[in-house]
Amino acid sequence: MNVLLRCLCLLVVLATWLRGQEEPSFYDRMWAYPKLYTNPKGSFLREFSLIGRYELQNYQVDSHEGNASGWENRRIRYGIRTQFAGNIQFSAQINADADQGLLYERLWSLILTWKPSDLFSVSLGKIRPRWSQEWAKSSYELLTFERSLLVDTARPFYLPGVAIDGKKGRWDWNVGIYGGDWDRELGSFNVGALYVASLRYDLTQQTGLDRANVRLDYMQDDGRRGKTGKGPWDTNIALSADLKDGPLGLMTEVLMLTGNVDTTWGLTFMPSYDLTSKVQLVLHLHAARSDAAVIRDSRRYEREVSTLPQRGMGRHYEFAYLGLNYRIYGDRLKLMTGIEYAHMDGVRGTEVFSGWTGLSGIRFNF
Repeated sequence: MNVLLRCLCLLVVLATWLRGQEEPSFYDRMWAYPKLYTNPKGSFLREFSLIGRYELQNYQVDSHEGNASGWENRRIRYGIRTQFAGNIQFSAQINADADQGLLYERLWSLILTWKPSDLFSVSLGKIRPRWSQEWAKSSYELLTFERSLLVDTARPFYLPGVAIDGKKGRWDWNVGIYGGDWDRELGSFNVGALYVASLRYDLTQQTGLDRANVRLDYMQDDGRRGKTGKGPWDTNIALSADLKDGPLGLMTEVLMLTGNVDTTWGLTFMPSYDLTSKVQLVLHLHAARSDAAVIRDSRRYEREVSTLPQRGMGRHYEFAYLGLNYRIYGDRLKLMTGIEYAHMDGVRGTEVFSGWTGLSGIRFNF
């Protein structure tokens, strides 16, 4: 399956190169095929679409602790999205694992939404809790290969729960309650619950920018131990800003994680610049600090170095990434490449990891 998927990626890139600057309607037609049925006035079913994504990436790690390299089928997901009369939407996605040859590895999401207007909606199922500006973005929207380490460590998984979204004027908000026990199917409330609240304010009109918003996210553990659906902290707070003006973009986020284990702080600074309508330059800076060794090393791809301990933990972490994205068809089909540097110190200043990683890959979704 690995060879087949990589050949498919090469064919996509080759077809794009052969088409040169041909009209973008070609891609519009291709991406319209997964929409199998549409009838805005249907008495029951109004839309039925296939959805999916494939992300392939290559890594080359060169560190003080050793080297590693390889390919990863980063994400393979497929599913359906439907709309029904009565403002009801339903979607489901399955995660596949090409390395294990599994077409069904886990149920990724299962969401039923009632949306009577653009100002209010209620969702039920296995949902992504709305926490952190970075985590809230779908993987195909990310400007970098991976999210910031502390976001990836603290964020909640897709969990069983109920969420309510609302909007009034320039404000929009979200509240939800979720089961704390993640598993490969629906998950459960066997080890208690998580409570999540999010508030965002749109500053676009006041600033005159193309996009400007500030956002505060709060996630609280109910105190029962043994949760598998999130990081080890009880209280996770994220304050962020997302700005865009012409070709220049900026996302910043401050994290405070506390309770159960030592308080940990994180800072992310991510400017971007559109060199052309298709080529984008991205800088990603991230730092994390704690008084104890509660920050875990990055699964991608520091843990691929065989000489590292199985669970490398540190107190201080610094990260810098510089990348270039070529958006063949927006975020639906793009090529990515970049280089990153990461350094982590453990207790008494001992080095856990220090090294460089080169990355390249393709992201495709419909």
